[in-house]
Amino acid sequence: MRKRVLVIGSGRRATRAILPALRCLSDDYELAAVYSRSAKTLSLPQGEVEVRAIASLERAALVDVELVMVAVTTNAVPAVLDVLCRHDTRHLILMLDTPVLRIRDLRAWRFFTRFRRVVVSEDTIALPPFVLARRLVDEGRIGGIKHVYFFHNGFRYHGVAGLRMLAGRSPVRRMVCRKYADGRAVKEAWFENGVHALMVEPVDYAKGKFLVEGESGFVGDYDRAGENGLRIGYLVADRVYRGLTLNGQPVAGDPLDASYGARIHADPHDTTPMSTMKVRGLMDLVVAADRNASPFHYRPVDGMLDRFVVRAADALGVYDRRIFPW
Repeated sequence: MRKRVLVIGSGRRATRAILPALRCLSDDYELAAVYSRSAKTLSLPQGEVEVRAIASLERAALVDVELVMVAVTTNAVPAVLDVLCRHDTRHLILMLDTPVLRIRDLRAWRFFTRFRRVVVSEDTIALPPFVLARRLVDEGRIGGIKHVYFFHNGFRYHGVAGLRMLAGRSPVRRMVCRKYADGRAVKEAWFENGVHALMVEPVDYAKGKFLVEGESGFVGDYDRAGENGLRIGYLVADRVYRGLTLNGQPVAGDPLDASYGARIHADPHDTTPMSTMKVRGLMDLVVAADRNASPFHYRPVDGMLDRFVVRAADALGVYDRRIFPW
């Protein structure tokens, strides 16, 4: 029996990522309903979708649902949680987007205990090239990680989440932010496990690159001279991501890759390799949400902390965990 998913939100995030990801997962997941502030009909490449007003959400709408994916503005999250928790939500898995909650809305955290599990849909930790790079690290192909670099390939808390995933999920110990007159910003971070990272902003996915350096080699998505280098490449057709290569050879896909490849639509409004890679990454996050443990689990506290680290570094020039011990 397919698992039923309720989506709250009908904006860009829902239409360009969540609904396409659910369509790619349609062998095992079924869209139960879409709710938003007002009722309407969405015309999407995968067909028309009826949107109901969230004010009309009744208990019966949640009875056979297992996963609720919320894709609304951060300031609207507390109101959505309030509506949901008027009903019995103990059987539900709740998935929220980063940055989860505003600081002023932290009292809404109390709602999280009313759900079976709460996870955060941070696509950066599930992007296919990052997942492959991390797998190569875990296999010992480049030795222990020393440095991770994002060159216009990540930004703000999204970038920090990606850096942390590649660095082994260790918390940030210190971050320094340097801003330049031409609009660039360079964030340099040191993690508790000793890994060093550097992120150059602003983000520009058309030219962005990443590199992971280990004790005995490196892996990245651009050419670099050196021994024991692993080069990740991208298979793209009509601006849609179609897979990865490693040192020029196609990387074998898994069942989710096959499902993605068979069902991904080219949305004329937003078809880029990165936007479609995010759909593929979101598929992993949805499947992982139902598991008790997964490398794709990203907790609300992780999302809030990564956001705080970046905001402190942007505002003060430095974040140091000795000053902010939580």
